[in-house]
Amino acid sequence: MARDHQFRRFVAVAVLLLAAGGCGSATPAASSAPSITPAASSAPSIAPADPAGFVEATCTAIDELSLAWGNPDTAKKSEAWKSFEAAIERQDTALLDSAAAEILTHLAAARAATARAATWAPGAPASAEFEAVLVGLETQVTTVRDARGDPAVAQMAAETMQASTWPRFWPYIQLLVQTAQTNEALKVWLASHPSSCLSPGAPSPSGS
Repeated sequence: MARDHQFRRFVAVAVLLLAAGGCGSATPAASSAPSITPAASSAPSIAPADPAGFVEATCTAIDELSLAWGNPDTAKKSEAWKSFEAAIERQDTALLDSAAAEILTHLAAARAATARAATWAPGAPASAEFEAVLVGLETQVTTVRDARGDPAVAQMAAETMQASTWPRFWPYIQLLVQTAQTNEALKVWLASHPSSCLSPGAPSPSGS
């Protein structure tokens, strides 16, 4: 399944514009949603990332979100999410289960990448905001799946996601910008790697 490269470009351009002064200090607005701590893992502890590891992990998480849900900037849904919504509309529980499984697989991969990104201390605040978005999506999917696609439950889960979780996506972008503005090591790394998904000059793969 193709990744949404428009999402990557959105993140890169947002970083460029905000870092250029489009939003002042790029301090994220306060969120009323509770902070979310990544779930404990039985896997071995992750070695701390450096700026390169942070960017690689962040790009992986962005790709996995695009495969799970789609592009939050354009609201263009992924094929997996379209199938999930179609299953609710048709009350097709077999499709619901398969779509939910695919979405949750990508969200798990995104959370694993985000946990890796968070090991680079300057990037931990941004990673925490993205983790909150991913956990909110997981909760929405599992709630609807466990209710066997009940339309009322699906509507309530979607409203909860819209009200309390998606508002944390923009603070995530702002925190990425803040880190790019204040961390010299990251600024140097991004300047020397224009093809990074966080760099506005990143080429678009064919067919995107």
